[in-house]
Parts: sequence; C-alpha cells; structure tokens
Amino acid sequence: MTADNSILGFWDNLPLVLFTYFAQVGLGVGLVGVFVRKDLESIRRQRWIYLVGFICLCIALFLTFFHFGEPSHALNVVYGLGTSWLTLETIMVSISLGFMLVTFIVHSAMWLKIVTAVLSFITIFVQGLTYAAPNFAPINNAFPFTFFLLSAIAMGSSLFYVRGSQVASLTGLISLLVTVPCVWSSGSEVMLATSYMWAGSVYYWSGLTLLSAALFLNAIKKNILLIDLLLIFIGLFLVRITFFASTPIVSTLIEHPVN
Repeated sequence: MTADNSILGFWDNLPLVLFTYFAQVGLGVGLVGVFVRKDLESIRRQRWIYLVGFICLCIALFLTFFHFGEPSHALNVVYGLGTSWLTLETIMVSISLGFMLVTFIVHSAMWLKIVTAVLSFITIFVQGLTYAAPNFAPINNAFPFTFFLLSAIAMGSSLFYVRGSQVASLTGLISLLVTVPCVWSSGSEVMLATSYMWAGSVYYWSGLTLLSAALFLNAIKKNILLIDLLLIFIGLFLVRITFFASTPIVSTLIEHPVN
C-alpha cells in the first residue's frame, strides 16, 4: 500500500478504525469522569455522558464482529484468551462496557468511577499492545499506546468540558504526531517508508490541521464550545484512518502471544 492509495486503505480497514475510535471515546469518558468537579448541575450532566460512553463501547463491541476474518465466527474469540492480544482487547472492552453501565446507573458511587477509570486505562494499554506489531520498528514501541491514551483523554475532556486536560492532551497529541514521523524518517528503510506514507496521507494533514485549530481556539478563549468538540473528534478520526491506512503492518492484524 502506498500513500497514493491510502483512501482505499481506509475502506479496507474501516472496521478497525471505527472499533478503536468508538472504544476510545467511551474509555475517555471513563478516564476523565473521575476527575470532573462535583457540583449538582455538573453531576446531572456527567451521568448522561457516562451513558454516551456506554453507547460508544456498545458500538465498538458490535464492530468486533466485523474486524475478524469471519464475522459469523466472532464469538470464537474467547478461545484465544491467553494467546492473543486481540482477544484480550475485546474482553477488556466488554468489561469496561459493563462498568460504564453500572456507573451510569449508580452515579453517586465514587469508588465505582475509580474502578471504571482504572479499567479504561488498562483497556487502552491492552489496545496499545495489540497494535504494537512485533518486528515492525515504527510501531513496536509505546507510540500506539500513547496515541490511543491521548486520543481518549482529548475526547473525554471534550465531552465533559474539562479545558485543562483537553489542552494538555491536544498539545501532547500534536507533538506526538509531528515528532514520530520525523523520527521514522531518520531510521531504517521500513521506518523511512512508513514516514513517507504518513507524509503523503491527506488524512494525516487534515487531521493534524483540525487538531491544531482546536488547540488554537482553546488558547484564545476560555470556554470549550461545540466547534472544539467537532474539530477534535473529526481530527482524531482522520488521524486514526492514517494509523491504519498508512501503516501497512497494522492492517494485517498479526496476532502475537500475551506474555
């Protein structure tokens, strides 16, 4: 796959793009919700945001049926527990989904929010390991996990209107997305080729532009508005397409053992 046909790569990997994207919207709710202020009006709004997180995780779990080779046999994923990061990822999303629902129902329990936040973090960690393909230097490192974690925090912060963590996560994301391809360009032939594919992706540049615009708007105003949320969510979706369409080894979804 080359940079010129990354649009085709998007369609080839659409289930994975949507699965990780919706999962991290929900997991971002779980991560950020535990740190949000507790006044009465905010508590009422927070409860419904947990419902949004639950719905997003439901969508993500449904999409797991489409990113296996044979959707009708997707339930066989449980047999891979202990041998596949992909299996563990699916199970962790399912557990997080359950706790997200309970947190929505019993919203006043702080300990429940903490457990949901911890599970959300662990699930993102597992996702980072799932797509850190072995023997492929560009992403066989902390990049997938860091990218997923900052994405989840940025989207969760946008839903909860938490400006501080939104600005911090956006700054980290933009720095990561600019720095990593530059590092690739100074590495091996494989890393250099991956860097060229990202640099030639319209999704990468469009997403980076939208995220930068969201950060700029945060710098010139105090409140988080709908336009910020749209810029961040659309920008992260476009960069997520880049991750799967312009990093060829990810699309093969080579499963490797859980150690």
